[in-house]
Amino acid sequence: MAVRIWGVDLGAHSVKLCSLVSSFRGFGVESIDQAGVAPEIEAAGQPEGAPKPSLLERQKAALASLIGHARPRPEAVIVALPGAAAATHIVTLPAVDNRKLEQTLAFEVEGLIPFDLTDVAYDHQLLGQADGKQQLLVGIARRTALKDLLAGLAEQSLDPRTVTLAPLAELTLFPPGPAAAGEGILDVGHERCSLVLRDQGKLVFARAFDGGGAGLSRAVARDLNLSFEEAERVKEAQGSLLEGADPALVVPLSRALQPIVRELRQTLRLAASRSRAKFERLWLTGGGGKLHGLAELLARDLELDVRPLPLTPPGGTLPHKATPEQALALGLALSGHGRLSRFNLRRGDQSFQGDFAKIRGKLGKVAALAASLLLVIGLKAYAQMYVLGRQEKALDDAVCSTTKIALGKCIRDVNVARSSLAGGAASASTIPKVSALDLLTETSTHLTVEGAKVTEMDIATDQVEIHGEADSFETVDKVVAALKGYRCFQDVQRGRVQRAAGHDGSAPKIEFNLDAHNTCGVKASGS
Repeated sequence: MAVRIWGVDLGAHSVKLCSLVSSFRGFGVESIDQAGVAPEIEAAGQPEGAPKPSLLERQKAALASLIGHARPRPEAVIVALPGAAAATHIVTLPAVDNRKLEQTLAFEVEGLIPFDLTDVAYDHQLLGQADGKQQLLVGIARRTALKDLLAGLAEQSLDPRTVTLAPLAELTLFPPGPAAAGEGILDVGHERCSLVLRDQGKLVFARAFDGGGAGLSRAVARDLNLSFEEAERVKEAQGSLLEGADPALVVPLSRALQPIVRELRQTLRLAASRSRAKFERLWLTGGGGKLHGLAELLARDLELDVRPLPLTPPGGTLPHKATPEQALALGLALSGHGRLSRFNLRRGDQSFQGDFAKIRGKLGKVAALAASLLLVIGLKAYAQMYVLGRQEKALDDAVCSTTKIALGKCIRDVNVARSSLAGGAASASTIPKVSALDLLTETSTHLTVEGAKVTEMDIATDQVEIHGEADSFETVDKVVAALKGYRCFQDVQRGRVQRAAGHDGSAPKIEFNLDAHNTCGVKASGS
């Protein structure tokens, strides 16, 4: 899903807006526009002595002129807090988890500021971790400055997702390719310079400091007795530090650049001492960076390779070549796409309403509730498995006991047991369809021959022996015929038939033995 991101650079000289469309496949820059900020003079039509519009009010007017045109609204807005409103510090703390880090960092920040902790907004960016310690870059800003910025953007119906620092946003602007051993980006703005340093692709330091194109113009205005506006035009048209340039401009420009060179030299030494990095290259951008000969002057004074920053980020498209003064707006939009930095001054009660930070404090309770729910579900599942296991074992034991009695061997698989009991190959492994009592009852029912009675029956699985007495041999024949009429008896054969002497003067009896095949003891085929 494509997301439109706006990077808004509220510069002191001009406001820049970069519109970027981000997706999983990459990004495309729709446009980079800018509008000049009105100079600090009394507004036309205002009575003399009326308060002058503040810089933020003039920046809001420039921004309104940019977004007043019909254009699609963004899903995310990234803005940098003006450099003068924020300060950065490097803090070293023990390596602890995030919760303890937030608590410890609050005490460290309180020791860095001359006012109450509740009056500031701050966040941190991890620089590195070693020997059980971690280095953090901490950015601090007055809460009033943050509120004023958010209120001004709200007037244009903009609610920025992220409020960051300009140097951190420009991390996305380093040229593609293998990272140099130590390199930085210097953005020379109108009133402020921002510097970000990295080593082997990892952030080392970032800060903003005073100095920029306005300071150079003021130096020219003083030496040549010109107005600021005239000095600006002269500087842009004729300003140069190259050999053979007009000395009347070289002298004031060089003198005005010395504080910038001094700040750069001190910052590079500080960063090198903390990170043990050796800085070899400095990329130059920003409106003030277009001054002819500036790169050569910085290379000579700082002993670095200084080059203009090519604004060609990989993985995306630009509608046209971005100018140096548009670098920060492009970097802000790219930071929303690449998320190289997690730094965001919108925290706590100032957090973005749709931001994850808003619910970060509730995650502990949600996680505890989820863990409790999973524990209950797990215990219930275990109990059910335990009970079912006991029941299954009891059923297996019962099947084993039954098959051992019926078949002479233990079978625990109920399907195998059912097959063996119901239709096995051997007659010994079958269950009779009727019991011995059933056979005895049915035999008595069918044997209704007068003069005959059964004295003994020996019932086996597939064979029945019948012993009895009759009053004549003809009666024995009738008994055989009667037994053949019973469905369970087939192939009724006479055994021994003999006359027995009578006792106590009674008439002699005929004793008979009969053998019958018991078909009810075997399951019939196809039944």
